Amino acid sequence: NSWTDAGHAVNQLYDLLYMMGRDDIAVGVGGEGGISNDGRIYPHVGGYFPIIDQGMSTIGECRYRQSIPQGSGGRLDINANYGVRREILPQGNRSYSPIQQPTTQQVMIDTISAGPTNVFLVGTHTNFALFLMSNPHLKKNVKHIYIMGGGVRSQNPTGCCPKNDTSCVPRQCGDHGNMFTTYTKNPYAEFNIYGDPFGAYQVFHSGIPITLVPLDATNTIPITESFFKAFEEQQSTYEAQYSFQSLKIARDTWFDDQFYT
Repeated sequence: NSWTDAGHAVNQLYDLLYMMGRDDIAVGVGGEGGISNDGRIYPHVGGYFPIIDQGMSTIGECRYRQSIPQGSGGRLDINANYGVRREILPQGNRSYSPIQQPTTQQVMIDTISAGPTNVFLVGTHTNFALFLMSNPHLKKNVKHIYIMGGGVRSQNPTGCCPKNDTSCVPRQCGDHGNMFTTYTKNPYAEFNIYGDPFGAYQVFHSGIPITLVPLDATNTIPITESFFKAFEEQQSTYEAQYSFQSLKIARDTWFDDQFYT
């Protein structure tokens, strides 16, 4: 996707699953597909464009994801999670296998074909939207979709400023969205929906029961200094160590001094 390269993302998932004792869970990789002018769906085309911009190849301009930055170190910092993956996570025997790695579409087909399945979408909806469009006969096996994305009424009245701080100038957090790279032009956009609006449209209109966890919900669970300190003092598992170090890196490399909310 627009944040990390496929092989590195798969390896991080493998290590996380190994840490949790779940080497039985398949991890897919591959193209996000596209739609040709005659309406034919290509679920395995490479690249990271949204469905409607993909076409039959990875060539072309993208109105959405090209406005999302890759990070201060390009994709390298996210690919390696600043070295935290190798430093903390125990490594199992599975690793990314170019060419041989199962595709995301195949993993979803195999999993959902096996029986009733709950689906959790924590990024853009491209892959799952293509699955629904390519496999309408399997839609009946999807019990429920849980979506982390969107913003309904997520305005933060303090605008990132601490209460009673008259010197702070309200800024992006006073808007409905979280697109910090382009909030002046689109203050209502949320990353996961913005990344592929057409994909999100397909999922929302699938007829499958949906539970939406938008910015309205996540904004009620702020990262405060007291939470950060308490987390720092309680790291008795690999999971806690990995999560805290990832959070600490996010804080230490934050683009301004308003990390805590």
